[in-house]
Amino acid sequence: MTPAQFFHQFDLHDSGVYSIHYDPTKRECVFGLELCQWRQAAYQVEDPEIVRGEMIFSGIQSYEFVSPCAANGTMDGQLLETRLHSINEISGLENWYIAMIIFDYAQRTQHFAMVSICAESVEWRIGGELLI
Repeated sequence: MTPAQFFHQFDLHDSGVYSIHYDPTKRECVFGLELCQWRQAAYQVEDPEIVRGEMIFSGIQSYEFVSPCAANGTMDGQLLETRLHSINEISGLENWYIAMIIFDYAQRTQHFAMVSICAESVEWRIGGELLI
């Protein structure tokens, strides 16, 4: 689905981020997330409150990670906001901002991080199974 469809369907606020892996050769970025299932429109009381899965961006046109900490690999963070930033005039693809806080327990600090990403599609997978 397009990023606009994905971000309209999923509420990512407060979801945990445990990894980000960007592969420029594949034009793919994988966010390891602990999705707050209880924030989703389809949530039912018997569902688990948190679901661990992957948000996979494909067909990336541009990617930028802005933070004083590591840009690729394992981390401990929390998503704050996702929002449309702009639309690429040439490709027509949307450029999205993903704002998060990343915790550095070794240094006892936290850092604000911003990912700017322009991609053709986004998928949500749980245990390797494509759900959306």
